[in-house]
Amino acid sequence: LKLVRAGDVFTGYVSADGTNWISAGSVTNVLNKNLSAGLALTAHNNSALNSTLFDHVTVSTKTEK
Repeated sequence: LKLVRAGDVFTGYVSADGTNWISAGSVTNVLNKNLSAGLALTAHNNSALNSTLFDHVTVSTKTEK
């Protein structure tokens, strides 16, 4: 998954190989210039624990034009 911000427009992308990206849709949302990013997970079951490994995670602060 990839999320790209261009001003107030946020576009999500999906890729099976991490190279070829397909747009999954966009939304316009007025937010502050600086944001925090994080990863979340859930077991969808209050009596079960979830253990997840995230790999190949990057955060880029380059400006999209």
